[in-house]
Amino acid sequence: MKTHLLALESHDDLVSVKDKMSWAKTPRILLIWPKGERIALRPLDLRMLQRHARSLGADLGLVTRDPRVRREAAALGLPLFDSPRSAQSDNWPGPNPPRFVKSRRSPASLRAMRDASRPPRETWTANQPVRIGFFTLGVLAVLVLLLPFFPHATIALSPESKTQKLTISVTADPALKEVFITGGIPAREATRETTGSLEIASTGKIAVPENEAKGVARFRNLTASKIQIPLGTVVQTLGAAPVRFKTTQEAEIAAGAGRTVDVPIEAIGAGERGNLAVDLIQLVEGTLGLSLAVTNPAPTSGGTERTVVAPSAADRERLREMLLENLREQLKLEAMAELPSGSLIFPDSIREDAVLEEVYFPPAGKAGATLTLTMRVEFSFQYASGVDLNTLSTLAMNAALEDGFIATSDAPTLQLFGTPFAADGGKTNFSLQMERPIFRTIDPRLVTSLAQGRRVDSALARLTESFAFSSPPQIELSPRWWPWLPLAPFRIDVVIR
Repeated sequence: MKTHLLALESHDDLVSVKDKMSWAKTPRILLIWPKGERIALRPLDLRMLQRHARSLGADLGLVTRDPRVRREAAALGLPLFDSPRSAQSDNWPGPNPPRFVKSRRSPASLRAMRDASRPPRETWTANQPVRIGFFTLGVLAVLVLLLPFFPHATIALSPESKTQKLTISVTADPALKEVFITGGIPAREATRETTGSLEIASTGKIAVPENEAKGVARFRNLTASKIQIPLGTVVQTLGAAPVRFKTTQEAEIAAGAGRTVDVPIEAIGAGERGNLAVDLIQLVEGTLGLSLAVTNPAPTSGGTERTVVAPSAADRERLREMLLENLREQLKLEAMAELPSGSLIFPDSIREDAVLEEVYFPPAGKAGATLTLTMRVEFSFQYASGVDLNTLSTLAMNAALEDGFIATSDAPTLQLFGTPFAADGGKTNFSLQMERPIFRTIDPRLVTSLAQGRRVDSALARLTESFAFSSPPQIELSPRWWPWLPLAPFRIDVVIR
């Protein structure tokens, strides 16, 4: 019969051997142990290899000289061979038939010994009424023991309460880094940019040019040649702010020094400043000024102006002060939204560090019924943090807390008393009013000891005598018909409202 030989190696384990066996297609599989080496296979692994071989429809045999393996294989009924040759030539034993163990009955002597070891039962135990009576007595005893623990009680208490009030003087100092119970807190600093605009009605008046002045310019030839005077030739007065005119038609001056010609002119720009007296126009602009002299033989006239509403310098100054005040108030609102809740900004510490933008409309010298100013200003200010104020108020009120009372974990209510005012060294002084509700302390363990095992009315009376309440205590029992509070303390819940 064909046999598949599998030579094992020292590194083989259960998984690798099963994988090698899976490739076998013969009715017999022979595992060959290497000489002088140990394979990491346990007795349980040999049994699993035996079952794996049966699942493949093959018999499993071993070739090994290891006495431990041979002993374990013999216990499992696996065929053992001295060499692969003998395994192929010798017959393999068939599977061992299952062995059945014949049950043996215990000897009569043992039964006699067993009967002798059991004492005879008392005659009363066979009496049914007696047995029922003892059982009922036991149940009643258990119920009596459980009765003190069975009910549950809830005692609701409203202890005496009052309002604790305190007023302290506070000094905010930039040099401090922490809160002191004596009233010192850090004066913190911050900067912020604020933008806003404001509009007011104009109260000033300015003259607005309406018509241009007109007149005649007399040109005089300074050369021996004929000269053309183009349309729009500009003439002007002398001085730092000359009044300029232009010719309104072309002209020609005859050749010869001293020859003259009169040409109509019109002021460049409307207004009364164009109304000039005689001989004030004395200059010809451009290259013609080298060949011609000019004057006005008669006054110029016709320049008019009208008066309109316009912002005055006082309007601009007033608007600036109003907008800066608005920006300070706006700064407080914007900063308070970002600072910790309950913070306090010191008004005297607010200052303008820089005006980043300042735009008036209309500009100076222009007419307008209203004046608008837009500003962007960087402010710096000092403030007391709400966290520091709460810490200070808690420390101060805890130090002044009346004996026998406790306060809730909520922060006290704070109110500024008076107006903060600046002191030396950049400090700010102010007074702070604070208040909070406080409650008289009640020990739940003492409440339990006073009420346990008592009737409801008796427990209420003892509690009322022992403690001060803002409203009468209440006791709720479960079940409601039970008249006494539990004896066990853990069955009583004390709720302090």
